[in-house]
Amino acid sequence: MAKTVLTSWMGKIRGWRSDVWSFLNNIETYVGDNHTELLTRLAAVLEAVELLVAEDSKTYNIRIAVVDKQYPQVLPNGTKAFDLKTVDGTAIRWAFESGRVANAAGVPVRPYNTLAANESYSKENLDFVGKTIYVACSTDTPMIELICYI
Repeated sequence: MAKTVLTSWMGKIRGWRSDVWSFLNNIETYVGDNHTELLTRLAAVLEAVELLVAEDSKTYNIRIAVVDKQYPQVLPNGTKAFDLKTVDGTAIRWAFESGRVANAAGVPVRPYNTLAANESYSKENLDFVGKTIYVACSTDTPMIELICYI
């Protein structure tokens, strides 16, 4: 049964995971005939990994038109990873909580994250639902590029 479950599951994946399938398909070579429990556990682990693999992406260009003003961007449900950078290399502030990067008076309130000049930020292994990112900048009016992997 475990091999049937694993076979149907493996049919959904591609890329580097085909090497894993090759290993699992020839598991008898490595562990002998008593491998049902191992296959069941490996199938569960690989299914958990599959939940973290993005299949699509969505790019957002966020223009900061006013310094020290908070700009929100709702992330797509199911976001598994994201990349954040400014097109011109300007430093920015970002957070997942409203009012952190710039409150009503335009003042940042810690804690928030800083993306340094000419840097980018990437985060993986996420599963966001109903999440909004907030960005602001004190020195310029940059274009922010946000790529969400769904």
